[in-house]
Amino acid sequence: MLHLTKVAVGCPDIETLARLQRERWGDEACSLTRFMPKRAAELAGGSLFWIIRHRLVARQPILGCEMVTTPWGVKCRIALAPGPVPVANLP
Repeated sequence: MLHLTKVAVGCPDIETLARLQRERWGDEACSLTRFMPKRAAELAGGSLFWIIRHRLVARQPILGCEMVTTPWGVKCRIALAPGPVPVANLP
């Protein structure tokens, strides 16, 4: 089981991150990246940790990864459980 970290660009807090995810994806939360992670099979069951203001502030369980075609080209879609879960706010 592996974990990822990702910067929540433009999100000042966890509530904004959750709202933007609901607006963009509805109940099917996900994150898009340019490339498929090399160890993608090991990510299922791990978590994506969100970074806001240089701190790990929330996590979302990773459900799986797949390549998808979007208006911006081919991307890796990391499927996430809905709603970020707050974690201990440490630098």
